Amino acid sequence: MDTLGTLSIFVHAAETRNFTRTAQRLGLSASAIAKSIARLEDRMGIRLFHRSTRNVMLTHEGEMLLESCRRIIEELEMIEERFTRSGKAPSGRLRVIAQIPSAYLAPVLRKFIVAFPEIELDIEWGTGAAGLIESGFDVAICPGLDTDSRLMSKHLGYSRICIAGAASYFERCGTPATPQDLAHHVCIHLKDAGKLIRWPLGLSESDAGEPPVSMAVSMLGALVNLVECGSGIACLPEFAIERQLKDGSMRRVLGDHVSGSYQCVAVWPSSRHMATKIRAFVDFVANNLFSEANGDEA
Repeated sequence: MDTLGTLSIFVHAAETRNFTRTAQRLGLSASAIAKSIARLEDRMGIRLFHRSTRNVMLTHEGEMLLESCRRIIEELEMIEERFTRSGKAPSGRLRVIAQIPSAYLAPVLRKFIVAFPEIELDIEWGTGAAGLIESGFDVAICPGLDTDSRLMSKHLGYSRICIAGAASYFERCGTPATPQDLAHHVCIHLKDAGKLIRWPLGLSESDAGEPPVSMAVSMLGALVNLVECGSGIACLPEFAIERQLKDGSMRRVLGDHVSGSYQCVAVWPSSRHMATKIRAFVDFVANNLFSEANGDEA
């Protein structure tokens, strides 16, 4: 059991790549983590980490051991769940980070806590999957962009994308008729992991350049709020502005020039075996988040 405890510490350290974060997650001191890793290295006669003052990186031998340890720990978790949780509802604290507007996710969360009262949800609205493992979150809900290879994902649904702005903005600044007209407008962009998300306008090399970047934000909810108050034009998933489009406070433009869709995914730390609380949450969100907009396709 002491060996299993040491291997568990090694896995956490390998995932966070930081002994201090590992210590905080496990309720130990950073020195205890370092000593445990050192004892494991001595016992196996190999070096597991390249250490620096800020973080640690796995050696080739460390990568190989990590895969083996994950299989061992996952098998133990499956055995424990089979004999101790059989017939019991999913339970425990579930830390979730979300990158979609709270107003849209809230109804789904309300239904979830009714369906799974034994799960304690801890929700934070942030910038998606970046740093998911290091921050100790269990699941992230974010756009379907490339993610860390240490993460697994599940498609939750999609929404059409549009270029939109507030009616008050168009009354004040005019309405663009072509993508080239955007050069004369305030264009607000969304970014993920520090990179701007391109507008799907299908511009060719002979066309004018990309829309100007008047402002960039990292949260979809903030982008919706900026556009709604008339600050500028943005490329937005229609689900996020459904109410505003219906009541006329916001309008689509350049509909013939926009293609593509907003893909939403759930991501979680890579594992062959999902904890029951994670599986329950991911499946529930997949079945409910886009059900109204996309019917059975969500």
